[in-house]
Amino acid sequence: MGYLKRKRSLSQSSDTEPLQNQSSLQPNHDTHPPKEDASSTSLVDQFFTQPKFSDFDYDPNRPVMAEFYRLCGYLGWTSRDPNHVPPKAMGIARQELKGALVKQFNQCYGKDRNSLESWRSLCQMIKIAPIPATMEECREAVERTHVNLVDLVDAKRIGTAVVIFPTVEALALYTSSTGNRLGTGKKGEDQRGKERVSEVVELLDILTIALHAMSIQATPLEDFFSRYQSQTFDYEPENPVKDEFDRLCLSQGIAKRSQEGRQIMDEFREALVMEFNELYGVDVNEFESWERICEDIGIKPVPDTMEECRRKVMKTYVNIMDLVESRKTHKKVRVFPTEKALSEYTKKNDKFFPINHAKAGGVLKHFLRHILSPRVAEEREQRPLSWRRRRDRRNQ
Repeated sequence: MGYLKRKRSLSQSSDTEPLQNQSSLQPNHDTHPPKEDASSTSLVDQFFTQPKFSDFDYDPNRPVMAEFYRLCGYLGWTSRDPNHVPPKAMGIARQELKGALVKQFNQCYGKDRNSLESWRSLCQMIKIAPIPATMEECREAVERTHVNLVDLVDAKRIGTAVVIFPTVEALALYTSSTGNRLGTGKKGEDQRGKERVSEVVELLDILTIALHAMSIQATPLEDFFSRYQSQTFDYEPENPVKDEFDRLCLSQGIAKRSQEGRQIMDEFREALVMEFNELYGVDVNEFESWERICEDIGIKPVPDTMEECRRKVMKTYVNIMDLVESRKTHKKVRVFPTEKALSEYTKKNDKFFPINHAKAGGVLKHFLRHILSPRVAEEREQRPLSWRRRRDRRNQ
């Protein structure tokens, strides 16, 4: 079992004495792997630099969980009040980060359970010597080694040490019994480093480090594309979802107007609807659903009431497929000036969203736009004020 938690070395100074009289649980942390080339933006970096966190001063050279806790404090999601209930937005962000960590782990160490190279790479990182010759021996050696998943990702990202614990109990007790401070740990060096945030200890129900990547529940879109994974198609969630669907059909030789093509299109549409429902909910009267949409389409400041949030959203013209995929592509959602402009974009790029699908929730149905026949009256209201004044004088 592992914990999605960045651990601090027992030798670090702290106001809290960790694990008194627990010398038998002392970890081994003498390994400092080299930092990988950071010329390209990592998936973890993409999570922290997405538009909704644009005001947060992200430091890519710090451990990922330390930055996440600092982000939570910055956004006011955490509190020292023992009765404080974290908002749903924090849970959603944590799930997004978990997904980014899993994908980053896959990039670093591979995602094929039957790849000897992946298992040998893990053995090398956690200092198993000599490295076993067979996949079965590598897997057994990894299963006997208790390390933190995030440490493995950070080791590749920023070259930090991988802390190795002698037992599962040692890892669990150490993680749950120590205070995890943010910042530099040096008084006066960083005001934010003095701040504490509530600990978010998240248990990951896994048996081994490597198998964790397969234990996270896939999103509806990920589940859809995984059904068609093959040597000719490997789903890339960072790409626009429509492009990935077209690439899937091309790789499988599926004609979209064929019976097979219609079937796969129906599955794709259902996955899109379920993805939206999972991201933004189905209850049209839930404030947090509209609040999340406001955040994702860039409405600032986000209104304080559900009615105002909904009004702002309904006056903002965005393509729903763009909105849904923005969580994976980390691209800013394009906002159109009129319904006609949105209609032209949607038809040109074939980005129709199945709003009237049987499984569409109330929130999704509220997004109804007249894509095929945009409302002309609304277009006229976008004309210059001088034109509207002349029109009003003529009508007097």
